[in-house]
This record gives sequence, structure tokens and C-alpha cells, in this order.
Amino acid sequence: MTATNLHQALLVHTDANRAELAMELADREGGGLVLHADKKKSALMAARHLILGKRFGRSLLLDASAYTGKHRKLASDAFDDNWIGQQRRLGLPVVLPDAGYVAEGDEDGLRSILTRVQNGHSDLVAPLALHKSWLVANKGLPTFLRLVGDAGVPIALIVEHDGDPYATRGLLQGLVEVLQLGVKVYLLRCDVAAVGALCFGAEAAAVGTRTGLRHLFPLKEGGGGGAQPSVAALVRGMLSYISLDKIELEIQQNPDNDFWKCGCAVCGGQSLSWIKSAPNPEEAAYMHSVEVLYQIRADLFGKFATSAERRRAWIGLCDSAILQHEDTSAEWSPQRVLGNWASLRDIEPIS
Repeated sequence: MTATNLHQALLVHTDANRAELAMELADREGGGLVLHADKKKSALMAARHLILGKRFGRSLLLDASAYTGKHRKLASDAFDDNWIGQQRRLGLPVVLPDAGYVAEGDEDGLRSILTRVQNGHSDLVAPLALHKSWLVANKGLPTFLRLVGDAGVPIALIVEHDGDPYATRGLLQGLVEVLQLGVKVYLLRCDVAAVGALCFGAEAAAVGTRTGLRHLFPLKEGGGGGAQPSVAALVRGMLSYISLDKIELEIQQNPDNDFWKCGCAVCGGQSLSWIKSAPNPEEAAYMHSVEVLYQIRADLFGKFATSAERRRAWIGLCDSAILQHEDTSAEWSPQRVLGNWASLRDIEPIS
């Protein structure tokens, strides 16, 4: 396993105890896995099983998620050397230390993570779980760009937000500026934005198999994460995750509309209504959603040879998705993130 097969990969970010199911989706050209576990030992055991037992040959990363939860580490806290060593013994393409959360204004903590990775082995990637202010132009972004650019090390980016961070135009613009720095950027805990980020220069990007792995929610007052949203599935034409309840209501109102039929390998031409009635709707939703995202990635990277072409094609998909939102009988408002991507049409990508 080498680092080269991570380039432009769409990774499936999944819980370690569901790794085998996710492996079936991720075992393809341009695929790979990110394993999350509340306990590091569980992630290591799952990775060992996939590599040695299942002979999984795609890229595999381990996320200690030390930046989450009411007892999360902070950016200045020390790395676990054993965690790093165990990843190396598994022969993983890159190694993610168990870095802590980079709070608003914690410049020393951010610098600490970057410096330790810079002074370490070349296989290290700096996990940067950020307060959203670090991507805001008139707040932390200038400092962030300077420190990351000066360090010159690969980073794995996670942005904390109570919803989709890239539905805020300034945060998406900040992300694109980071992608223009010339350092390798791995984007973790994403939804549809994973494919957009690949088109705009991310080295790899990971889409979560459940809502909690597609976002980093801020801690609630008194500790703990945000409320658990309802199960959602990707509607390809809308390029958005839509709750199963909303999908079902729309299908009931327009049962003969082929728009709600999906030809992906998971759905096999069925109406998306099958997902809600499946024995495990959350599992069915994520398998369908990830399969569709892989199809979109394959279309974009198979048909278009240059970053400029892929960027234009992605924006074209977003434009089309906005129209599809407006054409539903429910008159759903297009998700703001679609318009935000479309607003980037004049940004020239790095070569």
C-alpha cells in the first residue's frame, strides 16, 4: 500500500465496527476508507482485520477522533506515540496522530500540531479539527494560511459547525483558499462537499456513513454533541442529502415521477422509498448515498482531464441541482451550499 493511491480518492468515513460493510463500497478505483472508533484499540483491530484478513488493498486511514466529545483533547496536548507506531506497523499510507481540537484563537495550539508533524516522520499528516473562525477571512484565515503554508506539511481538515459549514459562503471560500496553498489537504467528515473539494484540489476527501461522521458538531453547553438529526439519503439530481421523511412525502405526492428512481448498484432502479422501509434505513441510506457519490466522482474524473474542466463540471452539477430543488412540488429551497459552490466559478484552480 502506498501513498500514491490516495491521490484524488473519495474515502468512506465509517465506524470501525461497520468496516466490512463499508469496505464493499470503498473497494474500487479511487476508493478507500477512514476508520473511526471511540477506542483506538478498536480502530487498530478493525484495520488489521481488513488488511491481513480481508486483503483490503485500497487506502486506509485511522481517525482517533480525539478532537470530539466532552473530554476532547486540545491542540497543545501531546500525541500518543503508541498510536502513531501502531499505524506504521500496519503499513498505512499516511499516519494521523491523535491531535486535539483547535479552538478559536488558539494560535499556539495550531502551531504546536504543525510543528510536531513538521519535525516528525514524512508519513505524518496534521489533523486540524478547527473552530469555524479559522476559515473566516476577517478572523483566523490569514493566520491559518500563513502557518500552514510555512509548515508545508499535509493536513487533514475537519471544520466544526452546527450544520453544514460550507453552507456558509465565507467558510467555503476559506476552504478553497486552503486548497490553493499547495500543501496536501485531506478533508474529513464531509457529505457531498467531498466531491466538490476533490474537484477544487483536495488530495483526498471522506464522506461519512452517518450524520455524525459527516459533521463535527460543537459541544452543547454542559458537554456533549449536538442533537441527532434524522436519517438522510442523497438525492442525486438535487446533489443534497434529504431526510427520508421528506423524500417519502414527495414520492407519495408524485408516485409516477421517475426523478425519485435511482439506478445505482444499491437501488437497482427502485424508487428511493425502499430506503425508509428497509430493515436498517440508516445503513441502506448510506450505502445508496456513497454509491451515488462514487458514480459522480467517476463521471467527473473519467470524463474531464484537467482541474479546470472538473471544476466547471462540478459547478454545472450544482446549477442543475438548484433547478431540480425549485421544480419539486414541495417547493423546497435549494440548499445554500449549492449556490456557494456556483459562486466559485471564476476562481482559477491550481494546476
